[in-house]
Amino acid sequence: MQNKTKFKSYLLKVTAFLITIIAVDLLMGTLLKRLYYSQKYGDDYNTVFAIEKATPQMLILGSSRAVNIFDPCVFKDELNTKTFNAGRAGQSIFYHYAILKAAMKRYTPEIVVLSVDRKDFSVDKTDYDKMSELLPFYQTHPEIRQIAGPGTTIKYDHPHTMGRCHSGRLIVNVQVRDHRPWRVVHLVLPMRVGGK
Repeated sequence: MQNKTKFKSYLLKVTAFLITIIAVDLLMGTLLKRLYYSQKYGDDYNTVFAIEKATPQMLILGSSRAVNIFDPCVFKDELNTKTFNAGRAGQSIFYHYAILKAAMKRYTPEIVVLSVDRKDFSVDKTDYDKMSELLPFYQTHPEIRQIAGPGTTIKYDHPHTMGRCHSGRLIVNVQVRDHRPWRVVHLVLPMRVGGK
């Protein structure tokens, strides 16, 4: 009888400990999620804004070159075009594809500017690893889950598959190196309505 009482006491303590651990985990997860989504500036803010709120006429995507080259204020002043730069340093074409898919779930930008360089046309395992920055959106955005999910591989034939804005154009900023130093080539690709 005494062993049974000790076992019940032990089981009760283990259960209370597990419930406490689960409660602390849920509380910390909720707090960290709230902090993540309440940022007012920085890379994570830009990602949240691009996925959840941005509705510009022109959406800019790309790695650090896009972040540093394309100034939304210039597009606004010179072209009278509401622009948001959702570029993120160190990210690959896969990350930007996920951002574009999530944004296009809410609205269709008139113009998408995608800055790429030659490394974006080769697949590297680290490209998938770096997509962990999209994990906060994994549960709430199935379109991101399809791209950034475990074991996912992405194949593309041509840069125009990055986004099909039904009414707009895709501008691809390609970094080219031939016999001269790096030069920038801008391609304007018409977007096709509804598929291939």
